[in-house]
Amino acid sequence: MNSTSDVKSAMLALLGLGLTGMVVGLGTGWAFQRGGLDFDVFHAAWKLVLSGQPSEIYRSSPDRFLYAPGFAWLLSPLGLLPRGAALAIWCLSKAAVLASSFAPFPASDVVKDPVIAAGLSAWA
Repeated sequence: MNSTSDVKSAMLALLGLGLTGMVVGLGTGWAFQRGGLDFDVFHAAWKLVLSGQPSEIYRSSPDRFLYAPGFAWLLSPLGLLPRGAALAIWCLSKAAVLASSFAPFPASDVVKDPVIAAGLSAWA
């Protein structure tokens, strides 16, 4: 590649990372502003598991809990936290999972810079 295409690739990669970060930031802000209603279902299930009422996760919830009970058990420690703190950790965890999805696209012979490789894969 020549330097012009390197600059274009870098700009495209940074734009991809920036847009992905913007979507994550907007989604997190939306969850806090609008209440994260789906999250309330999870948080209620975690609290039920911690209170010794795991059989209630499908009956006593703000909405239907549609997942295997193991998920409520696995994530139940988040139920120990206040809703806002648990929601913050939940949102950060989702962002971390998204960011880790860029790891399978390391720098290669075509794109040598790992930041550019991650940025280009952010478009996916």
